[in-house]
Parts: sequence; C-alpha cells; structure tokens
Amino acid sequence: MAFGQNKSKDTINPNILIDPDIMAEYPGGTKACMTYIRDSVLSKINITEEESYSLRTAYSKITITESGKVTNVRIIRSSNVPRVDSLFKSALEKMPNWKPALINGKIQSQDFNFPLKIELK
Repeated sequence: MAFGQNKSKDTINPNILIDPDIMAEYPGGTKACMTYIRDSVLSKINITEEESYSLRTAYSKITITESGKVTNVRIIRSSNVPRVDSLFKSALEKMPNWKPALINGKIQSQDFNFPLKIELK
C-alpha cells in the first residue's frame, strides 16, 4: 500500500495544495498509516471466490484540512466489490487528525490520492 499527493492541475478547490513544502502527515508516519488501513480495512475483508475474479485496486481521494481533519473522502476508482469500497471509505472518514501541510511556513489543506490494494492469500 502507498499513498501520494495529487499532481493533477484540475484541482477543484484552488486553495488546496498540490505541491507543499512539507506534506501533510499521518500521526506516526507512513508505517502507522499502513497499520491503520490494515487493521481497519484489510483485516475485515472476506472476499468470495467469485468476487476475487473482478477485484482490483481501489483508489480514493481525501482532503487534509488546515486543522488536520480528513474530509471530502470519495472513491475515485472502485474495487468492484461495493462492500469493500464502503469499508474503505468509512475507515478513511474515521482516521485520526493528520499533521497538516505547510507552504512558506503557513498551514494549508492538501489533497491525497489513497490506494487500497487487496492481496488474496
């Protein structure tokens, strides 16, 4: 699993950063974020054999506000399993506050694309 900032120039809100000096950070960093997703989403998913044939990596887009709150959570590419998408979106909405992004020493909002890759065992 990995996540990154959106480099797209078609940002809906011009007040949201695309390339900050210091990116927003999940409390505890990337490893802690991966643990949160594993515990909140991946450990709760039971995929049937039939669903496994159409399963793909899901992508969401989230906004980290100036206060660090996760908002505007949306699935931008479905996993093709609606209950997985729902669980993914719900977990992102319940994330703890992040450390917000900075540009020129000023706190700013930032958008992230957030993938969810499910590896079947």
